[in-house]
Amino acid sequence: MKKWSLPNINILYDQLVKMRDGVDLLCDVYLPKEELTFSTLLIRTPYNKDDVFNQGYAHPSWYVSKGYAIVCQDVRGRWESNGKFYPFLNECSDGHDTINWINNQPWSNGKIGMYGFSYGGTTQMLTAKNNPNGLVAAAPGMTGSNYFNDWTYNNGTLNLAFIQSWAVDLAKDEAIRMGDQKAVNKFNKYQSNPINLYSQLPIRKTLKQEFSKYAPYLNDWYDHQIYDEYWKQFSPKEHYESMNFHGLHIAGWYDIFLKGTIENYVGLKKASDKHQMLVIGPWYHMPWSQYVGEVDFGNDAKNNIDILQVRFFDRWLNNIENNIEKEDPIHLFVMGINKWETFSDWPLKKVGVQKLFLAKDQFANSLNGSGKLLKTPSNSKNIYDSYPVNPHNPVSSLGGRSCCVDTISPMGPKDQRPVEMRNDVLIYDSNLLGEKITCIGEPEITLHFACNTVTTDITAKLIDVFPSGKSINISDGILRINKTHSGEIFKINLKLSPTANCFAKGHKIRIEIAGTNFPMNERNTNSKVNSFSAASKDFKISTHFIFHGSNYLSFVELPVVNL
Repeated sequence: MKKWSLPNINILYDQLVKMRDGVDLLCDVYLPKEELTFSTLLIRTPYNKDDVFNQGYAHPSWYVSKGYAIVCQDVRGRWESNGKFYPFLNECSDGHDTINWINNQPWSNGKIGMYGFSYGGTTQMLTAKNNPNGLVAAAPGMTGSNYFNDWTYNNGTLNLAFIQSWAVDLAKDEAIRMGDQKAVNKFNKYQSNPINLYSQLPIRKTLKQEFSKYAPYLNDWYDHQIYDEYWKQFSPKEHYESMNFHGLHIAGWYDIFLKGTIENYVGLKKASDKHQMLVIGPWYHMPWSQYVGEVDFGNDAKNNIDILQVRFFDRWLNNIENNIEKEDPIHLFVMGINKWETFSDWPLKKVGVQKLFLAKDQFANSLNGSGKLLKTPSNSKNIYDSYPVNPHNPVSSLGGRSCCVDTISPMGPKDQRPVEMRNDVLIYDSNLLGEKITCIGEPEITLHFACNTVTTDITAKLIDVFPSGKSINISDGILRINKTHSGEIFKINLKLSPTANCFAKGHKIRIEIAGTNFPMNERNTNSKVNSFSAASKDFKISTHFIFHGSNYLSFVELPVVNL
């Protein structure tokens, strides 16, 4: 069917758009029935134009009912579009050419917006690099500011669960296109039992034959373990100065691309005079709902992004004076009180700092220990805690900020007690709170640290402990340490992921420290062997010491606000 005519809507399927190099990309066009010209909303996706990001947005027909033309396009080399898919590489030129095509259609009034999340946010940011004529506004959701840190890597460690599961998903789709059912079956096997994928060693040789054929770019990502020219060629943050669109940036507190989305907002607000908005819900990558992981965040957490997007596009594409630009540009869902608050800037301006010092009575290992968070440094002579880091037996990821499906990758808020029973996890608790503490921003941990291996990782989580004992992860971080100073004590600083959480009266604030968070992040070998090439025999057990005496203070700093 090439055209479907229904009351109030016409749908044109598989419209051909020719790129500058002669490659044909296909799109579906949804149009109001009237013989008029319309502002257009463009979605470019590698995940099938027929599916149109159904986990996040209303169907395109709903946007048609609001007076917009909608164009849904398969990116190069995906589904119905021709060419070869290589993530990020062609999105700037292909997006530009598609916008030029829209400008020349009889139903277009020349005003174009874009929306979409995840890679659909990537296609927006990269299209905007060279400021194509007609692109007025965009709503990039849950996407990166670059595709190295906070996408492929996180402070030196591979985002293992996301990268491998994403590569399997992309490769499986390509195998379907090629009619390779044997490869499809193999990919399905790992999607149904992903821990068998994440546990394979060496990482480089995991599904080597299948990935080489259907996702060859994965090996390039393994080859580039620093932010070099390979990554910079794709990086939106290198081009903020040339972008010129009104932006609605959408994020989630438990999304892997949280930091990147915030950086896009901050960078474009600084570089452009166009209106920028930032919306952060309590969500993980998808779906967007009041139910996230093990927490019900209440009715206010329901997904109302479509309604907000229509207000946003009405203002900037249709010149409707709805005053959206006069409102506070930052909308944050504050967990704990479970309601939205608005602010004028990020980072928030009127923020205090609650500093809590690590201490203990006997030992801080596991929930059986007596680790403490104190408002003043302890004068105890028990100045350190220690624990082993065994990559053969890593600390399991319970929830967190991976991507993209919670049955395949660790995502969202979950009770941490099953891992907090382990002696290779340090637990530091505040006293019961006599009044609420609202933390909005990036918590930061300073540790005096020593270990006995040439390299290692350290992980940390900020936890909200309920009166029942339930221990819900709020924020997290990881740091790869490649200079361990031959066993000497040294200071490290670890910024945790941004958050907005109200720790209620009667709750406790908890800091959890370990050396692995698997499979959200790859395991460090703790040896001289690169983790991508390592076999099990190359794993070493590292011993970590955390010091918190008078000469070696360790503490967490929480950005706090009064609400």
